[in-house]
Amino acid sequence: MKCYEVVVDEATVIPEDWLIQTTRGLFDKWVRTTGHRPDATDGTWACDIAHGCRTCHEHLSLPCSLLAEANEIGAFLSVGCFSDDPATFLRLYLIILSEFGSQLEQAAKLMALGLGKKPRDVSVWANRWAKHRLQILLQHHPLMAFADQYGESWPEAGVRFRSEPLINGCGNLLPVRIIDTEWLERSHGARMAPEANGPERAIVLVPPLMGFLDETIVYFRGFVDACLRDPGKIRRFESSSYVRGC
Repeated sequence: MKCYEVVVDEATVIPEDWLIQTTRGLFDKWVRTTGHRPDATDGTWACDIAHGCRTCHEHLSLPCSLLAEANEIGAFLSVGCFSDDPATFLRLYLIILSEFGSQLEQAAKLMALGLGKKPRDVSVWANRWAKHRLQILLQHHPLMAFADQYGESWPEAGVRFRSEPLINGCGNLLPVRIIDTEWLERSHGARMAPEANGPERAIVLVPPLMGFLDETIVYFRGFVDACLRDPGKIRRFESSSYVRGC
């Protein structure tokens, strides 16, 4: 048994292809909203910056570089290599979204663009779970439950996870410790937790994966709009040696 075994609430029927369906929905939302997919060019948010900030046919480094970064998210979501390993998909998904947000933040600072804070939940889950998963696993040996497994039944399943004890293979009732967004904000695996290796059975409750993408899309759109409001700052970064992407 893996330390991060996905636990299934017996009161709910879980579709076997729930992760495939979920990743397909994530990919469709990303492409439909931003236009970014593997090898995409025009019709993307990055190219919107190029078309909105050029004065002639000059090459602008930012939209060309951003095109590759945003297309990479589309490529990751289109692959489907982790359909039988939701824990690994979650970790990589959080890291790629978090890194994308961090690069937007740093680019905005470099060009002196006004941009708000990075997406909250993406930052919390990437920095407190994805990047410290080993420390959390060895201290708490958690099971995992994904909201997307349950769909519309998630609210009821979540209540059961929070209020009912688990039964181990010997029939013993075990109290439950919930690891969720609030828990991750309070404590994480970078330091020894007081309840480490305690009698409670830890369960990681993973919120809907679409929420992380929605946050990233809003932040990305804010970056694009900031660029279009001040195109002169984007034109400061030009290159005479290039292969134009937009």
